[in-house]
Amino acid sequence: MTDASGRIDQRNINMHLRPRNARDVIQLDIYHLKGEGKETFVPDFTYHGFRYIEMTSNQPIDITKVTMEALRMHSKVEKAGSFKSSNPLLNNIFDICSNSYLSNLFGIPTDCPTREKNGWMADGFMVQEAGMLSYNSGSIYAKWVKDMTDAQSADGNVPGIVPTSWNWNSEWAGPVWDAAIFIVPSLLYQYYGDVESIRNVYPTAQRYLKYLATIENDKGLLKTGLATGYIIKLLRLMISWCHAIITGTMY
Repeated sequence: MTDASGRIDQRNINMHLRPRNARDVIQLDIYHLKGEGKETFVPDFTYHGFRYIEMTSNQPIDITKVTMEALRMHSKVEKAGSFKSSNPLLNNIFDICSNSYLSNLFGIPTDCPTREKNGWMADGFMVQEAGMLSYNSGSIYAKWVKDMTDAQSADGNVPGIVPTSWNWNSEWAGPVWDAAIFIVPSLLYQYYGDVESIRNVYPTAQRYLKYLATIENDKGLLKTGLATGYIIKLLRLMISWCHAIITGTMY
């Protein structure tokens, strides 16, 4: 986003990353132009989702003579379906959703191209079916299923982020995220007849269900994970607002 003066404002990203110095700012590339005609800059080890580029100059320039072109990057997937209607708003919404889907397809499905770029499991499976209706992205998800089996810990737990570099396990993310090990291969079978992914993940799913049996309470319920915490916070907030009767319709 931009601030009141028109300069780039990254507070909506930094509020989560809390950078300690300039090296910790991940959504930033600085390039000094040579001033010798057409120039190309492509970072070697990262990519960015962005809306604005900020340009500064030590002398007056004619902005109308400055042109910039960005590279659109994502995993290579062939078009499988499309949508067009007589309603321009619906057409625009579909195009926006398609762009968002591709912007989060880099070898794995990710949660955002601007900040984490992580393979959050729930984020991935919630857009999987919509994405596969538009693109032949089955190989991306089949590879992701293999990542899930590799990420399972010895006790049967699975992380909420796959691949992961930290212990994002069920005690933190929870079963709503872990459900990807069941949902992703199921959708692959429904859309592509992919039996191999089910074979690959089946032992993983068995070990995971046995793990859940070791952490359930005496009523057979699970009290760990993000979903539980979010629902409890939401219930308290809604009750404080209007003392509403809460139904079982929340996810």
